[in-house]
Amino acid sequence: KNISDAVAGEISRLLTLGALEKACIKDKPLLPKDIAVLVRTHKQAGLVQQSLKKYSIPSILHSTGNIFETNDAEQLIHILEAIANPGDERKVKAALATYILSIKGEQLLSTDENLTFLETEMAAFQRYHDLWNSLDFFQMFQLMLIERNIKPRLITLTDGERKLTNILHLAELIHNNLTQENLGMSAAIKWFSEQIQSDIRHQDEEQLRLETDRDAVRIVTIHKSKGLEYPVVFCPFLWDGQTRNSKAPAVFHDPEGDLTLDLGSDNLDENRKLAAQEDLSENMRLLYVALTRAKNRCYLVWGGFKEAGTSPLAYLFHNRDCTHPAEAVQTTDGIFNSLGSKDILEELKDYESISEKTIQISALPAATDTLEKYTGTSKKLALFDRPFNRSISREISFTSFSSIISGRHHESDLPEADEFFHDIEDTDIKEGLSIFNFPAGAVPGTMLHEVIEHLDFTSNTDDKIDGLIRDKFIHYGFDEKWIPVVRNMLKDLLSISLVPGDKEFCLSQIESNDRLNELGFYFSIKNLSKNTLGALFKNPPEAASTPALDGFSDEVEKLKFSPLNGFIKGFIDLIFTYKGKFYIVDWKSNLIGRNINNYSAENLVPIMQKDYYVLQYHLYTLALHKYLKNKLASYDYEKHFGGVFYIFLRGIDKTKGPDYGIFRDRPKKNLILKMDKELTGQ
Repeated sequence: KNISDAVAGEISRLLTLGALEKACIKDKPLLPKDIAVLVRTHKQAGLVQQSLKKYSIPSILHSTGNIFETNDAEQLIHILEAIANPGDERKVKAALATYILSIKGEQLLSTDENLTFLETEMAAFQRYHDLWNSLDFFQMFQLMLIERNIKPRLITLTDGERKLTNILHLAELIHNNLTQENLGMSAAIKWFSEQIQSDIRHQDEEQLRLETDRDAVRIVTIHKSKGLEYPVVFCPFLWDGQTRNSKAPAVFHDPEGDLTLDLGSDNLDENRKLAAQEDLSENMRLLYVALTRAKNRCYLVWGGFKEAGTSPLAYLFHNRDCTHPAEAVQTTDGIFNSLGSKDILEELKDYESISEKTIQISALPAATDTLEKYTGTSKKLALFDRPFNRSISREISFTSFSSIISGRHHESDLPEADEFFHDIEDTDIKEGLSIFNFPAGAVPGTMLHEVIEHLDFTSNTDDKIDGLIRDKFIHYGFDEKWIPVVRNMLKDLLSISLVPGDKEFCLSQIESNDRLNELGFYFSIKNLSKNTLGALFKNPPEAASTPALDGFSDEVEKLKFSPLNGFIKGFIDLIFTYKGKFYIVDWKSNLIGRNINNYSAENLVPIMQKDYYVLQYHLYTLALHKYLKNKLASYDYEKHFGGVFYIFLRGIDKTKGPDYGIFRDRPKKNLILKMDKELTGQ
């Protein structure tokens, strides 16, 4: 610590002279960017940066570690897990406790009494969860940064610029991985967690980035400095010696050049000397790299440091007579340990005297409580907001089904769900617990989706189903009294035939290898607009009309969004194959009535239209059509595409059969081909 403080003090002195034009590089005042501090470890880099901050000297860490090894990565994973599990009180509290969100400790302690605060925060995380699914991770993350005032607040923290740089870098890596690997939320968080725990680090993109490109002192690892030059270089930590362990095995190269590991041979002592000599050679190479980075001046710190006898500086300065390489480390260590501070200084003075004034020996400056802070060489300018008077181009953008319908008109005469069922009375609700009074909302819906996603359709014993439900209930905080209700719903779901008249066609026949959950997709769009969609659904190609399309163009007219170009993205709950055909499934936990009759096939059609699920499954069908066309050499829409099932979970009842709770359709081929042409230009 004293060394890093002394280095910072000397840098401050040089920069102050530079501001007075008394320290110049080719007639130009010395600036922070002209100075580099070379270190070997991330810890050393942090010490130097903290010392420089005492003098208000700007600095940047240049690739001194891996981004996933930082505390910032460990903090961010708590937030991501809370977003993925917004109903989990523990995970939400853990996220709020991070310095990124910075909720005060007393607020967290009072959440048991202040339930409103916790419920508000959990609702916020549920919103982030929905935004991630409906838009994408990066848009959700940017919105969270703005809403939570994260950027301005982080900058005020100690090392805040570094923290903010790391967090933005991590978010970019997550986004890139999501895009390249087409991952869902759970898979993305699993990948991120694996990166934090992994010992393998080799990606350049994962190296810590510079906080800023402004004029600042560079703090660089010796390894990364190779091939670079700086006017002034400080090397404060080259006195590090070798770590010695008398019981450790020896790793060395034998006379033939083969790498050898000696775990305890008769020659172990001699081989340890060879290993030490190889380590010394490597450290000598690093010493050479460090000392040759300076163009004008190089500062080197040396003295009677503990265990520095095995360092390359000890070998260079205090072992002139050693001739046998294998004895170099041991001999140097013995010589150095016998020297006092005066002896070390005298030997260094010998080098100074023969250097023809190219070397100067000075005592390390003592730390001082009076710090003259560096103020820079230029006058500070008044800051002001630049006016923005241009339009933002939407030529290339990402959109989704949710963003398309988010701007629809919410007219006062828009019918509510119960208006569709005004003639149906809630007289059939059974007393006690039932799927109709199971909690409704986003969190229960997310929980049911996860249960079905992890459910083995072909192995549906009560014990296995109950175990899966119980795990999810614990995770989301649901009362176990609801387990029988959800289990019965799932058993009905698996056993009911998906198509009237085909008793064999049910989900219990679908093997895990024949299904894909949460399949993400992207495809390009060209001039996607309300008018384009309206024309497609108002005047579908000949023989393409189905009951779901009748009058749907009127709902499309209620949409409100600007024409879009770029890409559309989304996630399909389930795709499965059965008898050579591909099917799309979307799970709906909507509570659209408390009577089984509310979920009859004819009553589901207006719900499909009002909530724009008709548009959604046509986009899903187009996405699957484009995917299969690229993957199957003999692909034919009529032969390979089976249709779409929107399954309203509360309406599934095996005693009622497939005419309840299941909306099914198979868009006509000519409509999908026209959509492909009109929306993608293909």
